[in-house]
Amino acid sequence: MRTTTPLVAGEVDPPVAHFLKLVDTANGLAVRQQPDRVFFANVDLTVHFIRQPVAGWVGFDTRVSFGPTGLGETFSVLSDIHGPVGTAAQSLTLRLR
Repeated sequence: MRTTTPLVAGEVDPPVAHFLKLVDTANGLAVRQQPDRVFFANVDLTVHFIRQPVAGWVGFDTRVSFGPTGLGETFSVLSDIHGPVGTAAQSLTLRLR
């Protein structure tokens, strides 16, 4: 995915900021429950880079797991146009709407 909307209107995003502004969406990419029935908000986000990302496209290879007590996890391998750039992990809390 990608976006042309800057973080601050009229400013050019630094490469890492341009890349990171989309990473928080990972918990909604591999949906395991109906979004109109279950709310699965992430309560944290941890990103690790193995190199500087290139601004532009952000690729996700995402896995989502839900446990029986309302806890879950999202794990993503992140990529830019040159390939893998790092990982992202999110803890989830699941609640019925």
